[in-house]
Amino acid sequence: MLTILSNNRLQSSYLNKILKSSLSSIVQYNPRNNSLNEITTPYQIKLPEGNENVMNYMQYSKRGNPLEVLSCGKHKYEIHDDQVCVALQMSSLNPADLNTVEGRYPIKPELPAIGGNCGFGVVTQVGKNIKNLSSGDWVIPGKVAMGTWSTHLIAEEQELLKIPKVRPEFASILMVNPPTAYRMLHDFTNLKKGDWIIQNGATTEVGRSVIYLASKLGFHTLNFCRKGTNFDSKKKMLKDLGADLVLSGEELKNRKMMKKIIKNIEKPKLGLNCVGDFWVPKMASCMAKKGVMVTYGGLSVGTKVAVNPGLLIFNDLSLKGFWLSRWVQTHSRREREIMLEHICEIMGNDFPVHLECHNLTNFKIALKRYYSHLQGSRKIVFLNQY
Repeated sequence: MLTILSNNRLQSSYLNKILKSSLSSIVQYNPRNNSLNEITTPYQIKLPEGNENVMNYMQYSKRGNPLEVLSCGKHKYEIHDDQVCVALQMSSLNPADLNTVEGRYPIKPELPAIGGNCGFGVVTQVGKNIKNLSSGDWVIPGKVAMGTWSTHLIAEEQELLKIPKVRPEFASILMVNPPTAYRMLHDFTNLKKGDWIIQNGATTEVGRSVIYLASKLGFHTLNFCRKGTNFDSKKKMLKDLGADLVLSGEELKNRKMMKKIIKNIEKPKLGLNCVGDFWVPKMASCMAKKGVMVTYGGLSVGTKVAVNPGLLIFNDLSLKGFWLSRWVQTHSRREREIMLEHICEIMGNDFPVHLECHNLTNFKIALKRYYSHLQGSRKIVFLNQY
């Protein structure tokens, strides 16, 4: 069953509905009447029919503005003995995907290249030398820049990670943001039940994953986000995920208020930063001695990470950085699958996911909506309907 919503309606009432709801929601863009259809039934896995072995994709032959350099392509494929064919179901659109196309990401695939880093699919064909994967298994890419903006992915077995059969909408976001949150909670300081974490960017996918995982693992979170519009709704959404405290940037700047808040809780041992600017020194001043501030992103233009030197000298505060791709390079495929299994065990059944789905052929519309922030709090994904 589909419910058709106009764009105007979406930007007001439906956005508030998403922010206030703790449930997942999926809408699909309809280019014919410029509307969004709410998908009210569980997503069903779809597999290609016939034996044509044809894949459709979005590719680029030079780096630059994604709206200008991306184009649709199609070709026949074949599976070699050491390869697997995956029918991709959902492929997400992330800032890193666009940075890769632009040439501004550290990893630069050989051209021409198919866009997209993240997504999940179902194994449909396996070569005769494949030992650990079978038709019907669910997988995600085991490395970046494998080209997920496509109907199919042809890869070697070691390039794929097998995942549990969780909700498809959660599988579509599993590759990057939940693992980033999980690793930062586990790798930088020895957190114990009852410990506090402080973070900015709380409404981002990583921020939301941090809140949810922390609450399930017995940690407390002090969260900050930009006030903007719908702040009360954002606050409720984060509280529903398990946030203990949710404050605005303006409140973070209020020294008296923060002093009173910190007096009533244990000082946070771990700080997570994806914004920079004034957020970092203000958050750092709230942290415990020997605390660790981890930067994993820079959402503010021209962002800087700077703190009072006294915090480094007298409080022994540490400043660290985290990039999931670097962690992936130093850990085995099995270690990563064990991590994903644990994440799915904690988050796979009821972590709220909000998606806006587009057909692959309508990628320019999807990109324009992304750049215009019309998707609101939803993640844009390309949905393959075979």
